[in-house]
Order: sequence, then structure tokens, then C-alpha cells
Amino acid sequence: MLKNLSKRNPLITLLSVMAVFVFILMGVETVRAASLDRENLPDGTYELEIALWHATNDAPSMAGGVLTGDAQIIVENGIYTMFIPTQVANIMGQEATLEALRVFDLDGNPVEVSASATFSTASGTTFAFQMPHVEEFIAVEVVAMNGMMTQNARLRLDWDTLVQTSSEVPTIPVVPVPPASPTPPVTPVTPTPDVSAGSNNNSDILDIENLADGIYELEIALWHATNDAPSMANNAFVGTARIHVENGVYTMFTYTQPMSFGTITASLQSMRVETASGNMTQATIQTRTSGNPTSFSFTMPHTNQFIAVQVNPMVALMGNDYIDARLNVNWDTLTQIASDTDLTIAPSGATVGQTSTTPAVATSDSANTALYQAAFMTSGLAIGLYFAKTKSKKVSA
Repeated sequence: MLKNLSKRNPLITLLSVMAVFVFILMGVETVRAASLDRENLPDGTYELEIALWHATNDAPSMAGGVLTGDAQIIVENGIYTMFIPTQVANIMGQEATLEALRVFDLDGNPVEVSASATFSTASGTTFAFQMPHVEEFIAVEVVAMNGMMTQNARLRLDWDTLVQTSSEVPTIPVVPVPPASPTPPVTPVTPTPDVSAGSNNNSDILDIENLADGIYELEIALWHATNDAPSMANNAFVGTARIHVENGVYTMFTYTQPMSFGTITASLQSMRVETASGNMTQATIQTRTSGNPTSFSFTMPHTNQFIAVQVNPMVALMGNDYIDARLNVNWDTLTQIASDTDLTIAPSGATVGQTSTTPAVATSDSANTALYQAAFMTSGLAIGLYFAKTKSKKVSA
């Protein structure tokens, strides 16, 4: 019957032959994958596909383009050394390369990383490190955009694509990359007299632990959560903050402004601040302009130099995730100002908006426009589909 059917329809014969080939190839691939025990690979050179994924979400990282997508593993005496080539990528409208890579084991301890002089090309450096384990994900920290982007992420290893390319173990010279210096412990800063204009306490040393009731100004900056360097979102903050002191309670007012990441302009939409007990609490939005928050206030947990915060610009490209950071409080610049200072006006003198506690709809005016356009387009499409369906019913009737 099958013979007669194939004579009538040659296409069936072709499909049958193709199906046989598919089954054969699947069987070969399965055998090959099963023959490679990633826990006990023999000496040799291997290749597999990798990707840079978000630190917690099961999705690719926004910096994933800096990897070429392939990696090489050289196994010698049970030691797995991974080589990861990189390339130039477009991140938020700017060309960027992977400038530094930090790798961590399952306990969070750093693993030594080297830069391979042999495999490096003009398009990017190849990083090499001894693999801490053979799980699907390896915790890493990537640095790009001249240090402006430092991001926790995960290397995703697709072990199903593992193939052995050679049984030989090449000798590859590497150039050690000096490890990042550990973050020094946070210690309170001893205040010094301020003699700048505008202070009415120039002749006195302000005791930051026991400030009198009133309003004070000082300089702040948003710093990386662990590295001693400004955060990539530092430009979102005005460099001067105010502290309102009443009955020993210190309330800090910070002022924000739009920030640019390449072609993207966004405003800080939400901020969490550490409490005296070590938990995180939401900062209060005091003022807005065009729907975007322009000042936040919170009760200060202590008078140390660094205050742990989490900021969220709610940019679609970056995901709706909070970014760990620290407020660097420069107590050396503390000055007392007039007690009737309007806290809704930024230190530069510009009004930052009207008091509001309603969450912002979008990150910028342009984002609002895009949202409205999308809503109109969706509504128009729905209306068109409704009339088309109605017309179809009439024709059927």
C-alpha cells in the first residue's frame, strides 16, 4: 500500500527519506552529547555556546552583546579553564566593550581572571579563568562603558552544545589582570569647620551627631554599591542635599534631574533607603515636574559617610529593577542655612515641582507621548477588528 501511495505522490517518498535522516542525525547527536560527561571531561579542547544573563531574572542581560556567544574550555588534569572572547556592542546608543570581568564561585568568593594575550583581537579582549563549577550559571560582574556600567550578571552555559574540538592541550600565555581592591570599611567622617559663603555657623564646628534644630546643606553623590566610584546613575542627582533636623530626627531631602544614557533620557522614579535596623524602606516623593519625581525625602538611618540605597529609573531597556547603590555623604561640606528655607526649591534655586504622592506614569515627557500614541493605535486596531468581524457576520448571514 505504501509503495502504491509513494508512486502516486513522490512528495511522500521525499518526506520519508528526510524523516529517516532526521532520526539518524538526532541519534548521532544524542550519543555525542551523552558521551561527554561535563563533570569528568578528559584532557582536551572543547567549545560551547554561552550568553550573559540578568543576575536574577531568567532573561538576557542588557550588556549581553559584548560576548560573541561562543566560549572555549581547555581541560588539563581535571582543571577547566574557560576562555571568553568579547566584541564591540551597542549599549544604550553607545559603543562599548567588556573592560573587566569578575567571576565568583558558589559561595560568592572571587575567582582570579586573566586577559588572554593570544586570543585577544581588535574587537575585544578574551578573558580566561579557572571554572569554579560546571553548573548552568556562573555568577559574574561586568564592567563596560569606561566604568560607567558595572553590573551583576550570570554566564549561562549551554552544555547541550558542548563539543570536543581537539584532544590536545595547547599552551596559552596569559596576562594576569590585577584583582579589584576591596572596598574599605565605612567609617564616620570627622567634620571640619566650613567657611564657605552662606553658612551662619562658620566659626563653630558642627557636631554631626548632635545637630541643633534647623536646616543644613551638604554635598552628596550616588556611588556604586561596592566599588569606590560614582554610579552610572550619579547624574540623576543634584549634587547638593538638605537635612532638616527636628528633635534629634534627621530628614534628608535629595533633588533629582533627568539623566541621559546614550539616546535614552530618563528620570529617577523610585528610591529605597536603608533603615536603622538594616532593612530597606521607600523614600517619600516630595515634588514632581511633568509627572516625574524631582525630590525625595527620608529619615536618615545614621551619620556615616555611606547610606545604602536602591534606585529605579524604570527604563524599559534596563528592566523594572532596583539598582543597588550608596549615597556618599560629604559631611565636610555641611553648613547650616536659614531655617525658613523652602525645601521644595532645589539648592540651585529652581523650583522642582509641586508636592505629590501619586506614582509617575512614565519616565519622561517623551515616554508619555509614546504611551498615548500606543494607546490610540491599540484602540484604533480594536475598533477596526470589531467592524471587520461585524461585516463578516453580516455577509455570512
